[in-house]
Amino acid sequence: MDIRTTEEYRLPQFRDFLDRFRPAGAPGAAHRAAVPADRAAQLEAELMPLLMLLDDAAASCARTVAQAQAEAQRILAAARAEAAARLEDASRQASAVRAETVRQVATATRAEADGAVAAAHVQADEIGRLGRRRIPALAARAVGLVQARGEEGTGSAGGSAGRRDKPGSPA
Repeated sequence: MDIRTTEEYRLPQFRDFLDRFRPAGAPGAAHRAAVPADRAAQLEAELMPLLMLLDDAAASCARTVAQAQAEAQRILAAARAEAAARLEDASRQASAVRAETVRQVATATRAEADGAVAAAHVQADEIGRLGRRRIPALAARAVGLVQARGEEGTGSAGGSAGRRDKPGSPA
């Protein structure tokens, strides 16, 4: 901030303030000569030093705002980079978790399939044992039925003629 000396800008004195109210050129008795007051020039002369000081403050504010905007841009860029890094890390972790889940499901499915195959083998073995246990009885029954059929056909004259002699069969 540039500080001006009082020689460059004369600050108005109290007496100068009172001169504003002195009438100029009033008719009547002679008195001290005066010139009509130039209010705009007086206000400008009075306010110019203060406005000059405000120009320095405004420039300082502009520099501060520019620095703050640059800092905000830097922070925003850093936040975006961090977000991108976290997103990439999360994506990698998600892929790893997905692969692990697929492996676990595949292992569980294989185990379930192996269990189903083992249960099917046990059931097939049980059916085989049951079949082997029942074969002699079923074979004996089949042989008995065949023999009974054979005896039934040979017991009357001429094999098939015996069947025609049954009641209700056509003669």
